Amino acid sequence: MIAKQLYYGEYNWYGEVHKLWTYAKSPAGAHRQFMSRLASLLKVTGYLVRYYYSKDKDNFKITKKEK
Repeated sequence: MIAKQLYYGEYNWYGEVHKLWTYAKSPAGAHRQFMSRLASLLKVTGYLVRYYYSKDKDNFKITKKEK
């Protein structure tokens, strides 16, 4: 069983920076959780958030917190 790690994400939404923390098994899992949480915070659809943060753009950063 893979233990969940603590991840920190910085997301730039049209110039507005959102800083979030989550526990996930991988950076990809953390990214999915951040997308869902951002959609709720911004009151927009998940599709809009996923499209804005597509992999070809450099507008977010995810780092794993080391112990």
